Amino acid sequence: MTKEELRKEFIKRRLSLTSHEVVRMGAKITSALRSSQVYSGSKILSLYFPVKGEVPTEEIFRDARNTGKIVVFPRVKGGNIEFSPVDDLRDMREGAFGIPEPSSISVCSLSEIDLLLVPGVAFDRCGNRLGYGKGYFDSVLRQSPRPISIGLSYECQIYDGLLPTGPGDARVDMVLTEIRLIEVRKTCKD
Repeated sequence: MTKEELRKEFIKRRLSLTSHEVVRMGAKITSALRSSQVYSGSKILSLYFPVKGEVPTEEIFRDARNTGKIVVFPRVKGGNIEFSPVDDLRDMREGAFGIPEPSSISVCSLSEIDLLLVPGVAFDRCGNRLGYGKGYFDSVLRQSPRPISIGLSYECQIYDGLLPTGPGDARVDMVLTEIRLIEVRKTCKD
């Protein structure tokens, strides 16, 4: 299947989840993340604002803020994304593609971020990620140095096999679903 065919199939799978399933599975993913060492050791965390049935991040945001973490969200600027701190989700404003973005003008450099939580349409066991095709997160994931990255995903978004990739695509370090943590470096080698 082509990337576009896979994108359509996996978006369809995700949108077929009921609101109850999204809440239940999202709570399991949030709980597993909160109990992880990489999360507890992070001081600056990058979240995304979920759209089209993506894994919810509101509880992660609340927990991070309650435990003293700085939380940043991406904002499209030109052909790239930058990260800006958010203290209150009500301060988000509609941005590119209708996705809420930080209204703050301050910017946090990628080198300051400890943990980058990444959405995706599909992931595979090697950390390959299929997004919406714009390449914003891929450009961040290709930078070096960069924070540890975790793709948040429902198990139904895990592709059985290897996703097709191109020269602009980049892997996440781990993928967390409601039933498992896939540590890419343990399952695949470059």
